[in-house]
Amino acid sequence: MKKQWAFFAALLVCLTASYTVAYNGLESFEPAREDGNYDARLYLAMYQGKLVEQYAKCRALTPLLAKWLPMPSDSFFDPSRKNLPDWPARVKFTLVNFCFLVLTGTTLFCFLQEAGFGSWESLAGCLLFYSARPVVQSAGGPMVEASAYLFFLLCLYEIRRQNPWAFAAFFL
Repeated sequence: MKKQWAFFAALLVCLTASYTVAYNGLESFEPAREDGNYDARLYLAMYQGKLVEQYAKCRALTPLLAKWLPMPSDSFFDPSRKNLPDWPARVKFTLVNFCFLVLTGTTLFCFLQEAGFGSWESLAGCLLFYSARPVVQSAGGPMVEASAYLFFLLCLYEIRRQNPWAFAAFFL
């Protein structure tokens, strides 16, 4: 029963931290800013169905999920936000990245527990992940980092479990 409560506490922490990171990404992204938004513009173009160049073609999962996700009700947002550029796409990317961040945090908690760390240490590891600069800066906006963190961690998990088939699936 103690492990169940520890997982429940970790889930609450992961939900809260993921919301903070995702909301920060939604609010801090400025499409007009020329520096630092090159990748985000590629993923937004993918979301809109445009052809993109280079490596971004291989990272289609997050833009595809964002495109398929229905837009939340307008009652959740200030009416003045409707006129912001790419607002629906940014909201959908944020929701997809929020889900990936929650899954990453809870998977990290389980991974650390299986590696022999205690509940508090595993929770501290999750908090270190959520407070890392790349996570705070890039995991919430229209980017693919949140999914990359999850699949990288799942690959590590399968290496530890010595499961080459699951590793290959997550690696793809």
